[in-house]
Amino acid sequence: MSSLNGIAGLFNYKIKKIELTFLILEGRIPNSFMAIVTNQTIKDLFTRYKGIEVTFNKEVSKATGLQPKKISLKFKETARPCVLYASSMESARVIVSLPSAVLQELSENETNVALKLSFVKDDQPKPVELNFFVQGRLASFNKYSVEQPDVYFCVINFSTRPPDDLIEILGFLLEANVNATKRKEERALVTADSLKKLDLGSKNCIVIVDNLPRKGILRDLSFSGSKVIIQGNAKFLVNKTAILRILNSKGEYINISGTILRFEEVQGRRDLAAIALHFTLEALPLSYKVMINNFLLNH
Repeated sequence: MSSLNGIAGLFNYKIKKIELTFLILEGRIPNSFMAIVTNQTIKDLFTRYKGIEVTFNKEVSKATGLQPKKISLKFKETARPCVLYASSMESARVIVSLPSAVLQELSENETNVALKLSFVKDDQPKPVELNFFVQGRLASFNKYSVEQPDVYFCVINFSTRPPDDLIEILGFLLEANVNATKRKEERALVTADSLKKLDLGSKNCIVIVDNLPRKGILRDLSFSGSKVIIQGNAKFLVNKTAILRILNSKGEYINISGTILRFEEVQGRRDLAAIALHFTLEALPLSYKVMINNFLLNH
């Protein structure tokens, strides 16, 4: 158990990228967002995304609601806690501590295993915890490091189609990345009516330029940028890098890096200016992609 904790700490979910191949599909984003998911939706998600692996770094774990302390690998009557490194709809990679007796049994007799996964979905009126097993076979296991000889990097090939919950979670996460490219110019107007649909906690925001925060009001949002009304002369802000800080409905701040492209005066208000920010797709937080994608799918 101590070895597993050590390896979990070492990884600290700092893997920097998700291994993705992007496709388009209509559907729903899980975790905090509501929409209709049909059997056909699940079938299409599986068909299109089944072989695409998602690496569970810190950002992905948070976006999917992964419960890392509740993940385990079960074989016969034995269950070992493990770290979910990555998963597709066909296989998974985990890091697990395997005592010599268990390892010998796996090597000689038993390769059938079950991977227990756990996620929290923010459904209304209260969050729902999803716990399920995925049946599979242990395809390979290799020592992770010389320093921790009982810790192994294991590959599990699923023997059947995984539960719909996993297909939905992985499929809609992939879709958010798809639409960040395909629908990058579509804008969501920020109004009193659209706040909830955008999962925003407020129209108020902060624009940080040269380490100086400026209060602003959101006018619109998209994958590629935003329009914000700020106070003062915006002439000297053009072409400067900026951070847009918005508040979601949970009270969490999301920081989005970008560049101020231009500004225009607000009619009848010389003390105000509307600035246009451009976001770099590669730097977009996953939580922001999910937020915008869900809004676009329902409008």
